[in-house]
Amino acid sequence: MKLVIIAIKVAAYMTWMLRDLVVVKRLTKKGLIKERNEIVARVSHDWSKFVVNCTKSTVEVIGEENLPPQGEPLVIVANHQSAFDIPLLCGYLGRPVTFISKIENKKLPFVGSWLEYSNCVFIDRGNPRAAVKTMAEGVEIIKAGYTQGLFPEGTRSEDGSMSDFKPGGFRLAQKSGAKILPVTIIGGNLLMPKGTFKIRKQHIKLIVAPLVEVGELSTRELAVMTHDIVEENLIKYSN
Repeated sequence: MKLVIIAIKVAAYMTWMLRDLVVVKRLTKKGLIKERNEIVARVSHDWSKFVVNCTKSTVEVIGEENLPPQGEPLVIVANHQSAFDIPLLCGYLGRPVTFISKIENKKLPFVGSWLEYSNCVFIDRGNPRAAVKTMAEGVEIIKAGYTQGLFPEGTRSEDGSMSDFKPGGFRLAQKSGAKILPVTIIGGNLLMPKGTFKIRKQHIKLIVAPLVEVGELSTRELAVMTHDIVEENLIKYSN
């Protein structure tokens, strides 16, 4: 029942967002990209907080002093706990965050347009050559000062524990010269457990660790180092 109520609220909110989408499309056609991006950032932030607030959950951000100024090339690396992870990163870290999304999402009515205007890049997992192009597009977006979100586990956790980080995505930081911001999500797996549609009110914690410099580290070394930082805070703050 709770999920049905949330779905109705979300649908109503999306109808209201259509007005902003019309404005965003008009600004894009006129080449007013700065103005468009400001609206997209506001909508992304407001939408993300609205979705989380619908669950009646509370969110606590620990380590806000580690957040760098907006506009610096940045890759946020987080553990993956639930379908709410993206709204949590977009709504509570004080900056718009873009992601790599599967190509199928680009074709979704309404959603695909917002993803595109949010500077998401789309990956065709069945086409290795296209995947290389996607990586290059992601690097250029980060270099332009956007924040890229990354969930290197590749799949959501069932019990809140972490899997190894896959090193491939760390090429984004390596090739763009961006710093890495490790973020630990705690409580997301209980908010909406994997494999279910049950929503349970939770107190969510976002632990923001100090920045990691890429330097001369390999992608594998970055994956291991960042994993250990995220997991250490998962253990430390899970109580």
